[in-house]
Amino acid sequence: MSVVHAAPGDDIARIVRAASGESLVVVIEPGRDPLSAASVEASIAPLAVERAPGMRVNAVVGDGAVADVAAMAGFLDTAASTTGQVVRVDG
Repeated sequence: MSVVHAAPGDDIARIVRAASGESLVVVIEPGRDPLSAASVEASIAPLAVERAPGMRVNAVVGDGAVADVAAMAGFLDTAASTTGQVVRVDG
C-alpha cells in the first residue's frame, strides 16, 4: 500500500506525480487554510485522471483518530474500482 501524508504547504500535484505503483492514498493532514484545503481536495479527481489507467489516486482528509484514518486509507487502497475520491474522516 502506498500512503503519503501531505502536511499543510505540501504540493499535492508534485506528490502524486512523483509516486509510483498502482494505488496511492494521500492523507491530507489538517491545518490548511479553508481555500487551500478546498483546492487540494478539488485537485484529487483531475490528478487521478492524469495518472490513470496505471495508478489509482484517492485521498483521506485526516481530521479524525489515527486508527480511523489508517483504516480508511487501507480500504481505499484495496478498493480496486475506486479512484479520484476524497473521504473525510472526522473525529
